[in-house]
Formats: sequence, structure tokens, C-alpha cells
Amino acid sequence: MKRLLSVAAALVLVATGYMMGSADVLRGVAGPLAQGNCQTFPETRQAVCGRFLQYWQQNGGLAQQGFPISAEFQEKSDLDGKTYTVQYFERAVFEHHPENQPPYDVLLSQLGLFRWRDKYGGQQPPGPGQPPPAPPTATSEPLTPIFAEIGDRVRRNGVVFAVIRLDQQPRRLDVIWTVKNETGGPITFVLRNSDQRLLNDADQPFSLIDPEGVKTLQLANGQEATVGTSWSGRIAADASHVTYVADNMSYIGGVRIRIPAPPPLEP
Repeated sequence: MKRLLSVAAALVLVATGYMMGSADVLRGVAGPLAQGNCQTFPETRQAVCGRFLQYWQQNGGLAQQGFPISAEFQEKSDLDGKTYTVQYFERAVFEHHPENQPPYDVLLSQLGLFRWRDKYGGQQPPGPGQPPPAPPTATSEPLTPIFAEIGDRVRRNGVVFAVIRLDQQPRRLDVIWTVKNETGGPITFVLRNSDQRLLNDADQPFSLIDPEGVKTLQLANGQEATVGTSWSGRIAADASHVTYVADNMSYIGGVRIRIPAPPPLEP
């Protein structure tokens, strides 16, 4: 009888310990899965260690930060261009800043700022009761199209756009263009393929190779990117020119670029 009571007592202690450990995980406290200075989460098969684990435990744990969904790794910040040790959680991204004294050596990535820039192009937030602004395009802010020649740099709202060349392949035409950010801050530049056309000298359009494509460029101040858009077909041997047409570009609105027809391809 005494032996049975001892076994029963041991089972109660094991069950109690398991329940307490489970409760600790829910509160964000290192439970029975913690190994040394790490805690492993079977739900996502990821571990949180060291300073990140301490921050997770002291700042809401599972309820506020969620489960870890990545291991620690090095990532370049879109905010200042520096590389930090980071770890992704369901509701936050932890960044280690060893240059700061605790408790500010762990900071949360500014996800809201990055999302705002992606969606609204860096405009100021709306006032109370106002709807968020649309990205600055010809649709949301009608702008008169700009007429230019190939190589001309079109400037509007701090963004510089230019078509720099046309490459003619046997069955394809590539318009190569550049965009530069001179706004004074980071921007998101968007130009959809469906908002671009290439017209022959009779104003008939060539066919886009990827009509659903979207060019989305994250540009720091002063940064320039070179991109291209492709059409199928070839220019007639007697053609004098083609016209590149773009509408709804972020910040620019629309352009009409006249491009002299290149020499005909060898048969």
C-alpha cells in the first residue's frame, strides 16, 4: 500500500510539473523545453536564445510577440542600410543593436513604416478621420503627360525618369529605362507593364511579352535603377520611329517618348 502511494505521489508531481511548464510557455516564461540559454518551440521548430529570449520573456512573450518563425540571421536594414542580427516572430522582428545599452540593445523592426512606404510611397500619414492617400500616380493625381525624346531626363515630384535605349532582337523589342530618386528620402517606385505601350509609326501597339508584370523599386535617396520592358515583334525596315508611352507611374504620371527607329536587322 505504501509503495502504491509513493507511485501515485510521483505521478501527481510529474503531471503538476508538466502543467506548470505549459502555463509558463503561455506566459512567455522559459518552460521545460528550454535548453540552457535557449527555448525551442515545437509548434514552429524554431529556438529563441540569449538576449532575444530574455527580451521575448520580458515583453509579452507568446501573447504579444507570437512564436518564432525563423532562426537568428544577418539582415541589411532598409532603414539605415546597416546589417543586424535579426529573428522573425509571428508579430514582430527583433533586431540586435549591440551599440545600445540594455534595454535598448534589442529593438523591433519598423514594420509599419516599411509597409506604409510600400503602399503609399512615403507620403505623410492622413489626419484624423481622413482616408489614407493613394500612391502618387496619374490616376490618383491627374498629371499632364510629358513629351520627350530618348535620353531626355524627365523630372517630376523629385523623381527622374528616362528612356535610354531601344534594343531590337529578332523577335523582341526591349525598351531600357532608368529611374532615380531625388526626393530627399526613400521611396517606392511602381510601374506596371499594363500601363506601358510601344507604338509603331502608325500608332499601332506592339504586344507586351508580360502584360501582368509590375516593376516595384525600393530606392534610397540618390539611388538610380535601370530596368527594361519587353514587347514581341520587330520594327519595319521603312519605319521612321516608335513611341514609348507610360501612364500611372509613381510620382511622374505619364510620359510620351519618341524613339528614332534603329537600323533594320540583318535578314
